Amino acid sequence: MELVTYSNLSEIGASDNPGAVHTVVPLSGTGTPSDTLGIVKPTSWTLSKTVGKNTLVAVSSGLAGSPMFRTAFGIAGPASAIAKSAGDQQTGVAGQAVATQPAVKVTDVNGNVAAGVPVSFSVALGGGSLTGANATTDALGIAKVGSWTLGSAGATQTLVATAPGVVGPAVFSATVRTLMVVSPAVAAVTSGAAASFSAKDSLGNALSVTWRVNGVDGGTAQAGFIDGNGHFSAPGSLPLSDTVVVTAVLVSDTTTKASSVVVFIVPDLHGLGYHVALPRVVDATHPAGTRFVWVPTAAVTSMVFVPLSGPSFPMASIGNGAFGFELDAGTALAGYTLGAMHNHVGYVDHIGAGGGFIKRENFVINVRDATMPDVAVSSIGPSAQLAPHILNIRSDSMVLGATSEIVSKSLSLLGGDKYDFVGVLANVTGTVNRTGGAVRNDIQGIGTSFYDGSSAYGGAGRLQGVVSYPGDAGFDAAERGTLHEMGHRWMVSAVNDSVLAPGCGHWPPSTMAYGIMGISILKVDCEGGEFPFKLAPLGNGTVRVDFGNRTDIGLFSPMELYILGMLPPDSVPVQYVIPPSIDADSIRVGKILPAMTYTIDDFIAKYGERVPSSAASQRNFSAAFVVMSYGRLLTASEMALGESQF
Repeated sequence: MELVTYSNLSEIGASDNPGAVHTVVPLSGTGTPSDTLGIVKPTSWTLSKTVGKNTLVAVSSGLAGSPMFRTAFGIAGPASAIAKSAGDQQTGVAGQAVATQPAVKVTDVNGNVAAGVPVSFSVALGGGSLTGANATTDALGIAKVGSWTLGSAGATQTLVATAPGVVGPAVFSATVRTLMVVSPAVAAVTSGAAASFSAKDSLGNALSVTWRVNGVDGGTAQAGFIDGNGHFSAPGSLPLSDTVVVTAVLVSDTTTKASSVVVFIVPDLHGLGYHVALPRVVDATHPAGTRFVWVPTAAVTSMVFVPLSGPSFPMASIGNGAFGFELDAGTALAGYTLGAMHNHVGYVDHIGAGGGFIKRENFVINVRDATMPDVAVSSIGPSAQLAPHILNIRSDSMVLGATSEIVSKSLSLLGGDKYDFVGVLANVTGTVNRTGGAVRNDIQGIGTSFYDGSSAYGGAGRLQGVVSYPGDAGFDAAERGTLHEMGHRWMVSAVNDSVLAPGCGHWPPSTMAYGIMGISILKVDCEGGEFPFKLAPLGNGTVRVDFGNRTDIGLFSPMELYILGMLPPDSVPVQYVIPPSIDADSIRVGKILPAMTYTIDDFIAKYGERVPSSAASQRNFSAAFVVMSYGRLLTASEMALGESQF
């Protein structure tokens, strides 16, 4: 008889599924003898409760092949239990899915994972909804719902998961957090006007709230009042801001709040439409979104922002005929050139009743970048502040340019009539063009009679002209446009000349127009435009149209310099004028066109010699520039941009 010992692996230093149970019938306390065939076996072998490999070892001292191993694999039994694995006791918003998908784990009686088991999820309480309600456990025994959208606020939210033949169910709970939405998000009002706000949860249910304006329950006389029903009444005059904040506070939980913005707009006194930026400058060093508000003409029923790249989108109607949208910093600064101060970001389409297209407007924004440092600003009263080169005045009515009232006030704030020109930048961006002109004339021989209307503008002998800037994009004191508008103090008034007519406020197509004052665009009410062509005389009453260059049209032409008093008459060459029978739109490089000659002698014969002459005329001029704002004075960043335009 040979003695055989059965042992589990732990007895010989191994650890392959050590939980396996090996039952033996002991003989002499050590083992079982082999039978007549030499076979020996345990009475029973109970596998481990854990899924995996089990090993049996037979040991007989002194025999070859000892120890001997036998293996068996334990598998999971039938599904027996279901338990929550993830997604219980969450907090979410009514009408929205919880952040974590509820999941369960299914196991057999020994706790081994059960794969391939069907699991059903269902909403028990709260009225929520599910996606992926029927799932199957994976290799880890896990099954999860696609999504769980919570029901109404205040209701108990319960989700159950069941599996066939399994003890359960697994019950999940969730707490609903009230997400309050105040509508409208932005409301535009004028002084003394009204707006209505509502507070609802994410499912559209009305909420019981109290209302505040700029953090004060019920509001104030300065910022506006709001009653318990959300009816806001704007103050009779604008507060010290162009916006106020309306806030709803949930009665049942005062930590739950939501806010909207009230934007103050000024009445469109001219019916031409305008827009404003809040704030007025996009600061590239601290980029953030900027809100734009459009107040279009009465014919406009909708507006669409068309960016240079990306999809277009409609602006929101925000009340009182206004439209608005927020421009993100990325779009605002896309393609911006350092130091440019302005950036063309796209267009705005004006749409009328029935979807009819009215017009497309260029959309240009102000940008302050790292090349524009902070500037010293001093207060000169409650509604004005002064930087080295610009005066900022607050006016809560629409100001589109250099009115006599504004210019007079500006000179008073600046110490009197110490400037030859005053330029005024509007407190809104209008749709009219930049303009300039004289307020008096004491020069002979330039086609204008003597007059003096400067006293209405606060002048006392020095002020000569004013410039109106109805939009920020055209405001740059060192730019051609400003010199063009100042040039209107002297010219072009010779509109009754047989050759120059119909010159209107600018030159006809000619060598004179190849300069700062440019050409009159007859089809657009004689507005000025660039004439980018050189006219080369061919000696036979014709000229050849050649390419011009940007440098030349940024300078005053010789005829213009004579009228300005900067050039003697004998320095003005013969001028060539294309007759009005030639459509200006048809002028192209390479064309041969008829041309009339016009000399300085012709001009003097018509209007007389210039007095004072170029030898005695004024050469140095001083200008003051005023930036208007409404509701508030400009911020430090806005003042820095204004200063950078000098």
